[in-house]
Amino acid sequence: MNLGNVRVLLTGAAGGIGAATALALARAGAQLAVAGRTGAELQKLCTGIGAHGGKAQPVARFLQATPINVGDVFDAS
Repeated sequence: MNLGNVRVLLTGAAGGIGAATALALARAGAQLAVAGRTGAELQKLCTGIGAHGGKAQPVARFLQATPINVGDVFDAS
């Protein structure tokens, strides 16, 4: 699967299933904004993704169940 032209906002990415999903998406070529409440863990994940040639930006914030513009999240990180 090639996700080279896809931008993904992944919430809950600081650990567990979210981190594993981020790694899988990055391997497929997606550009990621990984969100969660633990900034240090997000940065560690992004560093690991970058070390393998992927692109990921950490977004350390709590995303509430309200509509958001995903493009704004990419632009702010």
